[in-house]
Amino acid sequence: RLPGFTPQLQGDDMGDNPYGAQPNIFLSESEIISILVAIPYPLPLGSLIFEYFFKQILSTTQGAYALLHYDDSVTAWGDTDLGGDTTSIQESVLSGVDSVVGNGHAFAAIKDDGSLVTWGAADSGGDSHSVRDQLSAGVHLVFSTERAFAAVTRDGRVVTWGNPNYGGDSTCVQHQLSGSVDTIFCPSNAFAAKMNDGRIVTWGNPLAGGNSDDVYTI
Repeated sequence: RLPGFTPQLQGDDMGDNPYGAQPNIFLSESEIISILVAIPYPLPLGSLIFEYFFKQILSTTQGAYALLHYDDSVTAWGDTDLGGDTTSIQESVLSGVDSVVGNGHAFAAIKDDGSLVTWGAADSGGDSHSVRDQLSAGVHLVFSTERAFAAVTRDGRVVTWGNPNYGGDSTCVQHQLSGSVDTIFCPSNAFAAKMNDGRIVTWGNPLAGGNSDDVYTI
């Protein structure tokens, strides 16, 4: 039995069995959430449990949680400065959310119409107004460092926002990202995009791999 939780019983405890039927003991959804949020960040096991058993996905920042429900709505809680409050974008996450990605300080949600919604720490990707027009449709995937996001559109473009020191500004390499992007790798402070032609394009903190100008092939 888990400490702090009272099991709920279903059915007749005795029934027709002279030895007494075993009660059906289960945890409610709220109790399961309470258990999972008690597990230290990050939460890979908890996310798998939600995704495969409850059709719900739990995303995290360093102090907040965002739960994507089976009805495609999102509920967030925790530190309001780190994405625990969706008041400013509430109508946008009541329905039609396809996926949610959290970095250390903010969340980004892809809608089923291909648009993107962000909330949390403004300087860490929670405010995407500067690239709003580029994120209004066609968003396919979102990647994150600790304080920035990079979105890949269905036509292969890359759109970045957030803290420039963490990869939120890709202006200096946009000409290299003009081709189709295959995938993006993202340690805590920089991004590395693998292009379909095999090239690797990097940006972000130079000390964290954001500058690959001095890399030579031997």
